[in-house]
Amino acid sequence: MSTASVARHCETNWPSFPPAVLDAYQEATPALEAAFGEEEVSLWAKEGLTIGSQTVRSWESAVEYYKVGPQVARFLSFPSFMQWARCGTYLAQDSPTLAVAFFRASESIVPNLRPQYIPRWAGLGRSLYKGTWKSSTLAARFFEVSPDLVRSLPFWDVEVFTSLIEAMSYKSYDAAGECLLLGRGRAARDGEGARSLPVHVPGLDRRQLERCQDLLGDVAQGLTASRGGPDRPVFSSWEKRLAKSGMRDTSRFLSEGSQALSAAPQGSQGHILDLCESLQAVSPEAVPSFLKSLSGVLNRITVNQLGRVVPVWSRVV
Repeated sequence: MSTASVARHCETNWPSFPPAVLDAYQEATPALEAAFGEEEVSLWAKEGLTIGSQTVRSWESAVEYYKVGPQVARFLSFPSFMQWARCGTYLAQDSPTLAVAFFRASESIVPNLRPQYIPRWAGLGRSLYKGTWKSSTLAARFFEVSPDLVRSLPFWDVEVFTSLIEAMSYKSYDAAGECLLLGRGRAARDGEGARSLPVHVPGLDRRQLERCQDLLGDVAQGLTASRGGPDRPVFSSWEKRLAKSGMRDTSRFLSEGSQALSAAPQGSQGHILDLCESLQAVSPEAVPSFLKSLSGVLNRITVNQLGRVVPVWSRVV
């Protein structure tokens, strides 16, 4: 289907489609034709029709998709460009509000985000959405602030912070939204990675937020010691499960876990995080016990020997 036939399809097959969709498409088309071939432009155009057809209000998502297309195309190869587009399509299936926020943020975030991280970025916003209007508002706010976070922080730290925001949202969406905005401001101002971000532990009030922020800084220090290691937020994943279960000792875990990692032999932290992850898959509750005993265990055996013991332990936990 050529770009002209796509336009005619909008006009003839969807007469109830608001004119704003076709206007946005026509305005963006010259820039896309300059960036990609005719067949590729047709795929871009048809994806917009798919986005706009998801729900009654999805036409708003399609308008934003067409509007931002020329800017995003400047930074992505066509396969990555279409991967970005389909991320928006999946979000539109859940909520047009999420898709609109995703597309609006794309112009600012794509220049600062590796193409392979785009689906993960979309997934972070989607993880905050629970099918309610409050969660939709929080997820949209995440997309709004995420360009500032990504400009100031490694993407791994953004993932950790978003996981903590999700855990906070189980107690209060309003507080989670405030924490998200506070995190954006501190990240942009301080540029100190996760240490500058606020963290919320379920059950704490605002007066205790400063203490929680210090805990997140301790976690960041422990984890950045293994920056060359695996790029997986073990702490934050465990913390989310803990929040869902209603347990209240998250702060102790964050503190003791970061101390244990900091005290581990230099260069071994990445391997230890792998071991934590294997335990977490079986029993999240086993992870803090493992980290608490780590120092004493490593006084008796080597890290390599520990790596042979933990897989056996995980099978009997």
